Amino acid sequence: MANRKFDRTELMDIRVIWPEPLAEAMSAERKALYEARKRAVDMYIDGETLEEINSKTGIDKSHIVKYVSKCYSRDGNGNFTGYAALCPWKKTKGTGDKEGVASNGRFLKLLECHEELIPFIEGNYFGYEKYTLEKNMSLTRLHGRFVSECLKIGIGPDDYPLNTASKGYQALRRYVKSLEAGCVKLANRRTDEDSARKAASTGYGENYSPSPVAPFSCGQIDGHKIDLLYITQIELDDGTEVNDVCERCWFLPVIDVATRCIVGYHMSQETNYNQHDICKAVKNTILPHRKMNYTLKDLENKDMDGFPSSRYPELEYAMFDEIMLDNAKSHLTDHVMDTFTEKLGITLNYGAVSTPETRGIVERFFKTIEIKGFHTLPGTTGSNSRDIKAKDARKQAIKYGITFDEVCQIMEYLICEYNNTPHSALLNRTPLEVMGERLEQGMLPHIASDMEKKEADRMLFFDKEVTVRGSIKSGKRPHINYLGARYRGDILSVNYEFLGKKLFLRIDPDDISSIEAYSEDCDYIEKIRAVGEYGHKKHSIVTRKLAIKYANANKKEHSDFETPLTDLEQSLKKRAAKSKKARTRVDIMQREQDAKKKGPGRKKKAELIPIDPKAREKDRALDPKVQDMTSEETWIHMLSNKERRSL
Repeated sequence: MANRKFDRTELMDIRVIWPEPLAEAMSAERKALYEARKRAVDMYIDGETLEEINSKTGIDKSHIVKYVSKCYSRDGNGNFTGYAALCPWKKTKGTGDKEGVASNGRFLKLLECHEELIPFIEGNYFGYEKYTLEKNMSLTRLHGRFVSECLKIGIGPDDYPLNTASKGYQALRRYVKSLEAGCVKLANRRTDEDSARKAASTGYGENYSPSPVAPFSCGQIDGHKIDLLYITQIELDDGTEVNDVCERCWFLPVIDVATRCIVGYHMSQETNYNQHDICKAVKNTILPHRKMNYTLKDLENKDMDGFPSSRYPELEYAMFDEIMLDNAKSHLTDHVMDTFTEKLGITLNYGAVSTPETRGIVERFFKTIEIKGFHTLPGTTGSNSRDIKAKDARKQAIKYGITFDEVCQIMEYLICEYNNTPHSALLNRTPLEVMGERLEQGMLPHIASDMEKKEADRMLFFDKEVTVRGSIKSGKRPHINYLGARYRGDILSVNYEFLGKKLFLRIDPDDISSIEAYSEDCDYIEKIRAVGEYGHKKHSIVTRKLAIKYANANKKEHSDFETPLTDLEQSLKKRAAKSKKARTRVDIMQREQDAKKKGPGRKKKAELIPIDPKAREKDRALDPKVQDMTSEETWIHMLSNKERRSL
């Protein structure tokens, strides 16, 4: 065998890992030439002479070693080029502009001689603060600075690249492209942070996203701000009432990953949703769904079974095994973790930070619900500030008077429609159909026990340990201080044995006008009520904190005779004409106090019902004398008459 440039044993070991091209996709001519070259390389490695190889393959003896060298070489990533280097007419160098391919070599030689140009180009193009404060510098702008830098470091007009027609513009462009290919994260960051994050967390490596098959084995939950304005009614200083828009509301759905079915949801009017809103959304997935009574004309006759628990009774009180959330602060609270994991036995999967792709199903649902639903309505804010749909959004919302109650009705209908719409990901079956098929196959989820049902019904409640205050000497009866208010009860106030002892409070965050009190031994004592206005009006923890903040800012005394809730509401109403946030809070407070069962909107003309004289005589005949009735009997009698007249 002739003298060889390579170690035969080494070549025999490594050729098994050489990549091969797809020869079947080549033309007949290219395929024949490629196979001849490949056979020649293999024969050379197997120890045959150059004369034998030439006679059997027709490959010139002078080319055989060159082909072996090509296969043995490595690419830019350090991998063997292998048999792919034997492809006929394969372009190994791109065709350039008038400066030609040779300009690449001259440009690289320029960078070797002037190494300070390398960080200068990278720093300006990728926006390093050391070189520029300009973001996403254009290539034309970069080239201008590059030419100035070349003159600054002593490159004359007769030297490369300043002696070319484009002054090295095309060579710089190719060099920048190579930088982008080698620094994908930096290149994506020139577009936006979201692109850089997506490129860093998706598209390669092992996929750790769960792909469950059984219903309720994994759910996803997230918050989304609805792209629609709704209105509330406000009273101006002159006593007139007008409608104006509130802040956009939050939508928190829980979607089953296996069937793509929306199991439950919650709507929140708060500026930012909190931990209690998360608990409400999950609570609505466990408790049987209650059908909504539509008042909108277009939805009155569109009743459908749109939720799993209403379509399949066996799914009432079904519970998820795992729920995926993001790392929002409201999701990371101790109350959420303890309630889900310890009381309900639900595993929480927070995923990596800033990777919404792991919850891609619920994120895609948000896009669907907006495009097919709220973006088609007047008053929509569109997907962004430049969306043409957002034009005159406030005027449209006021004109058509969409209220928060109506937004909830629209959302209910859209979810029902979504659950009954065929999905391509489900082989053109609806989510509810897939849910039913999985149930027929025996994939039944965990159904809550009696204890878990009780915990689910009260999952919003949280406990707090307090000390009973009061003094026998000063005449102060036992009471509890909580969040700026004094709480008393019939049992607590007369038992001085509680003084100085610890009690446990079970608090409903939606209504803290009254609180359940338990002894140190966890025995139920009674329901204690706040003294003053705090005990007469229903209000949430958020409202109480705002009332305390307003009272402190205006240096009001915290006495039992003050009216902090009324003062806060009046202050908000004064600012409501100019503040969207104030209008929203007034609407929330009125709903908390059950003073706004029906929101404002399109006014309907009052219907005049003629009085039937015979009916009035009939009512008089049915009315007995009430002189001998007790007050309770009289009240019951009045209510029954009222119901009869309404019929």
